[in-house]
Amino acid sequence: MECNICGKKDVLVRAEIEGAILEVCQGCARYGKILSRPPELKRSSPVPQRRVIEPEDVEAVSADAGEKIRKKREKLGLTQEQLARKVAEKESIVQKIETGAMAIPIVMARKFEKQLSLHLVEEAGPAMVSMSKTPGSIMTIGDLIKKKEG
Repeated sequence: MECNICGKKDVLVRAEIEGAILEVCQGCARYGKILSRPPELKRSSPVPQRRVIEPEDVEAVSADAGEKIRKKREKLGLTQEQLARKVAEKESIVQKIETGAMAIPIVMARKFEKQLSLHLVEEAGPAMVSMSKTPGSIMTIGDLIKKKEG
């Protein structure tokens, strides 16, 4: 089997690296915490497997979130500075969000939702990612990076 990070064909271990559970070689396992070592598989020939991440609901911040925040802030009679203190952010961040110069991370949008009683985060629908480049070969993280750059 191939390491999910470097693509090396080797005996793999299951490790948690940067919050992701991956099947990696011993060399790449040093970058995280080893969770388990699989028992030696006794097969006459390896059977390539196609890995598919199951569809899951994806959340996204609404496109007009900055405008909604500005209108609600003005309705409540708050200044940008006061709102920034309420959500524990810098005033410049609030300015950038309201003008649309900055995309709002979901975690930050949740803070604005709570403080302003707004609905900013929407369900964007299911997303499905195939981790296989071609039938019979497994895509590594390096392959994903190359694909994104290209």
